[in-house]
Amino acid sequence: MNLRVLLLAALPALLPGCSSLVTQRRAEVPTPRVVAVLPFAGEAEPATRALLRGFVASRLAEERVLVLEREWVDRVLAEGGYLGDPDDFRFAQNEASSICARLGVDAILVGDLIGYDKTELFVFHSRSLRARLQLFARDGRRGWMAEHSVGVRGGVAPESGQVLTAIQHELGHHASRERAALAWRLVEEIFAASGGFDGGMLEPETRPAVARASARLERVGAREQIVVEAEGSPGAGARFDLGERVRGVPMREHAPGRYRGIFERRSGDGLGERPAVRVELRDAFGHAAEQGGVSWSS
Repeated sequence: MNLRVLLLAALPALLPGCSSLVTQRRAEVPTPRVVAVLPFAGEAEPATRALLRGFVASRLAEERVLVLEREWVDRVLAEGGYLGDPDDFRFAQNEASSICARLGVDAILVGDLIGYDKTELFVFHSRSLRARLQLFARDGRRGWMAEHSVGVRGGVAPESGQVLTAIQHELGHHASRERAALAWRLVEEIFAASGGFDGGMLEPETRPAVARASARLERVGAREQIVVEAEGSPGAGARFDLGERVRGVPMREHAPGRYRGIFERRSGDGLGERPAVRVELRDAFGHAAEQGGVSWSS
């Protein structure tokens, strides 16, 4: 038996396989409308964890859940002392309630145990990606958990004179593409098995609209806050920008169609006395309405 036949026979035993998908859900924990996806943790390199985090956020948005901007989440976590280096974030379950309150969300989604493995055996290769996702409600209860891994195997069986060229081709041109495909497949399979997350945002046939918006300065002791209020379509996700430096400040819907957001000014923000204000309402399907040049009240 030649070497090529031996390799083909040994391949299933030498390349890693995939584990089964596990999901758990607590029916008594309500589906959240507003969620923050925190930085993911695990042994995989930061780029892989960031890729998964982005895919999960996009998939949640498709489920009519409003997902806070990643940059805003990381900023609030850093200011609250929960986050130092985003590439080395560690989540403690007993902090779930305080993080939700600080971010002003119904729930937070955390990912950990993120691992990416690859095996190279001559011209054969195997890639596998694993992750655990957990959703914690504002009261600290875990409402949902999923653990899954996916993998792919491939390679070529060239003649001996082509071995080196084939290995270079496999490693140099397919690794990043396969990694992205694995990440999206893992997220899709997890959400399909979980039965969906209907966050109750706007229906696809509706379009949000901003009726009016205003901004004002408020002083609370030694602190100075910028308060932005808007009226428009109910049930939308609302946020505002201040100039070019502050983006995606979330606004809460405190009454149907009435939104309010607060930004606490600090030295070094680089904002003028009354920076330009832009308000945006957006549904989970990407339909958006905005109002720029928001007026300041005295």
